[in-house]
Amino acid sequence: MFEITDEIEKKWLGATEAFNLGDKKLALKLFKEIADEGCEYAYTEIANIYELGGNNVEKDIEKAKRWYKKAAYDARDEDAYLALARIAYLGLDGDINYGKAFQYYSEESLNDNPIACLRIGVMFHLGEGVGKDFSKAEIHYLKSIKMGNIIAIDYISRLYFDNGRYIKAVIYRMFALLSSLFILISFNKRSSLKKW
Repeated sequence: MFEITDEIEKKWLGATEAFNLGDKKLALKLFKEIADEGCEYAYTEIANIYELGGNNVEKDIEKAKRWYKKAAYDARDEDAYLALARIAYLGLDGDINYGKAFQYYSEESLNDNPIACLRIGVMFHLGEGVGKDFSKAEIHYLKSIKMGNIIAIDYISRLYFDNGRYIKAVIYRMFALLSSLFILISFNKRSSLKKW
């Protein structure tokens, strides 16, 4: 098992700071050094930089995919699976591939990931890469909601509306509104407490 040393942690903080300051080239260099020292979690950061590009780093989706795959399969990094699914779903590599996106969203490590459940629900809802299936979309939306994803509340209300279940659609729409208001009020309370 990889041990995070003080030196690795210092490099990680340096890479993160460089990235936040816009020096992606330095961030990429530092994350690659960290990866070379055996820290597989740096793979996703390297992939992110290649996916975004900019600031003296050329955008390269193929390199990003290679690093995301290393992160997904070597480190079992859920963010890497989600990134690979996003690239396939949106066709960021020039080829929309719903089947591949569905495969990544469905990976075993994502069984309890609310974003993956939401996206699988959307794919069943819209019939993207899979046949339209109201029941499977509903199952995945509800699973995502149970894991705390309030965005899935909006999606399930659309699903119910699209399928003529208007009362359920309105109930979930109201639930989404109330959830959003609760978050907004909670956020404002915390923000006003910081002023004291």
